[in-house]
Amino acid sequence: MKLKTAKEKVGAILLGAIALAILAGSYFRILDSYELETLDFRFKLRPPIPVSDKIVIVEIGDDTIKKLGRFPFDRSYHTLLIKALSDSGARMILFDLFFSEAQSSDREFTDAIAKAGNVYLPVVFDLDLRRLGKVPAASGYAAQCLEGFRSGARGIGHINVIPDIDGKFRRSPVYIKYDTDMYKGTVAKCNFRHSEGGHRPTEESKSEILPRFARQDDRLSSLHPSAPSLQNDMEFGISQQSYKPYLSLLAGCDYMGISQKDVKFVPARYLDLGRGIIIPLDDNSNIIVNFSAGWGKSYRHLSYVDIIQSYLTKVTGGKPSIDLSVLKDKVCIIGLTAVGTVDLHPNPFDSLYPAVGMHAEVLNSIINNRFIGRASPEANLLILLLLSLVVAFIVLKTKPVKGLAYLLSLVAILILSGMTVFNMRGIWIDLIYPIIVMMILHVSITLYKYILEWKKRLVMENELQIAKKIQESFLPKSMPLITGLGMSATMSTARQVGGDLYDFVTFSDGRLGVMIGDVSGKGVPASLFMAMCVGAFRTFALSEAKPEQVLADINIKLSKESSSNLFVTMFYSIFDMKNNIFIYGNGGHLPVLYFSKEGRSEFLDVEDGAPLGLMEGAYSGREIKFASGDTFIFYTDGVTEAMNSRSDMYGRDRLLSAALKSIRLSPDKMIDDIMKDVRRFEPKSSQHDDITIIIVKVA
Repeated sequence: MKLKTAKEKVGAILLGAIALAILAGSYFRILDSYELETLDFRFKLRPPIPVSDKIVIVEIGDDTIKKLGRFPFDRSYHTLLIKALSDSGARMILFDLFFSEAQSSDREFTDAIAKAGNVYLPVVFDLDLRRLGKVPAASGYAAQCLEGFRSGARGIGHINVIPDIDGKFRRSPVYIKYDTDMYKGTVAKCNFRHSEGGHRPTEESKSEILPRFARQDDRLSSLHPSAPSLQNDMEFGISQQSYKPYLSLLAGCDYMGISQKDVKFVPARYLDLGRGIIIPLDDNSNIIVNFSAGWGKSYRHLSYVDIIQSYLTKVTGGKPSIDLSVLKDKVCIIGLTAVGTVDLHPNPFDSLYPAVGMHAEVLNSIINNRFIGRASPEANLLILLLLSLVVAFIVLKTKPVKGLAYLLSLVAILILSGMTVFNMRGIWIDLIYPIIVMMILHVSITLYKYILEWKKRLVMENELQIAKKIQESFLPKSMPLITGLGMSATMSTARQVGGDLYDFVTFSDGRLGVMIGDVSGKGVPASLFMAMCVGAFRTFALSEAKPEQVLADINIKLSKESSSNLFVTMFYSIFDMKNNIFIYGNGGHLPVLYFSKEGRSEFLDVEDGAPLGLMEGAYSGREIKFASGDTFIFYTDGVTEAMNSRSDMYGRDRLLSAALKSIRLSPDKMIDDIMKDVRRFEPKSSQHDDITIIIVKVA
């Protein structure tokens, strides 16, 4: 008992450890790379989401590189672009290009930024991606923005993006923390080299713009007749803020009229912008970008060089190729999209997706208040627990095939629910991990059920073996030795225990009683009833009792005492060797097959005799004379009702034929031949009823 208790304790501890490991796997998202793949499928399968017409992407694409030459360009082009966008009424101008090194044309670019008053510039921080924490902290700048540019910009934000474990870019930190003390004295110095010093120029008329840029390099001449050069050197320092927002987050807040001071930032949980706009954050305070479609399939896209060309053409009075009035009140985001540039990354839709598109998507999310939020580890754990309980209940209460069908239905419901909450609420719940756990749980519980069933069967097999031995103890252990008679008997049960029975009774005056019977039903109940019948037979088969009286007495006892609704057919006969008389009675059993030495055959039966144990009734008897050489064959319905693959029964005629072929053999060999013939007709593997045969030959 102690050993069993110890095993149970060890089993419980092991089961608890496995359960904790499974829950920990969900909490720590060990299958996140697969969950990310399901996120991509959800992006691709969901219906189109609203896309703001206020967002325009200005592409520095292959056409721009071809016309203007190798990137980075002279910043005089950026100056022209700012002027073009400002004159067209652009509401905001975002550069997804960092400006960390001075150029000769920086003064003009600085003035254009300040004059426009709506330009947003980026910085890039040096982050250790292995140690992001709740709020990513920078160890330094990877690319700072020049001080002259920063002083005139409407806002400065970072453009860092965080790759997922599969290498795709789906998120960016809303804020990056940095320590300004680390960068004190980090200054780049440049000298303005121009005739009138470092003053900020006044607003210029259109007539002044063209002559000024006509002095730039030859590439400008390809856009419009022009030529080079202004050289600026300047000094820049580091921003004194300790948190730097994502560039498009900063611009989005300004677009919605939200001050950064009013933003409520709860690291690793959410960013509350006010006005009902709440941005869900991941564990590292990243925003998960709500991608609307693949590159080029949403938002208006314009070419960087086409805008400049159209602007210069418009300034000179020509007809521009682009109607720049479409830029009025638009948020224009400038970024690299040319093939082969470093700003292309894989995302859920494309293997190479320009990073500038992520800013457009973040802005669109803020404008439309549509974000992606991942269910917390606790929420996913709760879903996993509920699903596991449902699976466990289903598997324990149903058969394996039906349980598997329910499991697949549950998986389908989970997937559909995951898609629905993603499409309607932007909530990303885990799918792969709970599906795998449900499958493992189904297999484990099914295997456990099979093991329990196997153990039960072992116990039952052992019990049946014991029952078989008990049953065999009620049967004769050997054939009685009666002068003038040769006999043999065999029994083959369809199961380990059966309902057939037979017995021999020897009387003091040399007579022999032979009984054969067949209990209705099979298995253990039939074997128990069979034992009861044998006991009753031995009680009533007295020397002075006739066969029909014995059957009547057994019937009365079984009818009164048995409550099992079982009954037995029984044929009881007595061989009177002194007078050569065969006396018999029959209680619903099959008639005995009799062969005389002359070859005559007969099935011996009586007029009255119902099965025993059903109701009280009359039983009649008969007797015949026998002589040397006669044969008596006792059998149960397992012989005549043996069935082949075509559902044909063996029948009396086949039994008669098989017996005739071996009639001259000894009882043992006759039984062997008859059993072989039955087995040819009905193989042992197909046996559906107990078979018993007794053969008595008169010497």
